[in-house]
Amino acid sequence: MTDTNRQHPLANHDFRIGGRTVAPSSGEYFDTEDPFTGEVWARVARGNAKALMFLDVEDYAKFLEVLARVAARFSIVVYAHCLMPNHYHL
Repeated sequence: MTDTNRQHPLANHDFRIGGRTVAPSSGEYFDTEDPFTGEVWARVARGNAKALMFLDVEDYAKFLEVLARVAARFSIVVYAHCLMPNHYHL
């Protein structure tokens, strides 16, 4: 994974907080790359100072609960997810 803040042709993916799109306060993004080709798939917002988003099992459970509710409300199919301590992938 390339960690960079250079200009990139792909749109940056910011956070959704309280129904608003919010850029990371750190201003940092990281590239998600195809492991075989190295092609960049997306630029994802990084938490402030790489701070943890999930502190315990309850945080992970709450996130999945909210994700399920939002997916149902907007008829979104989540094919896969990966929750990491300081970020997530959908």
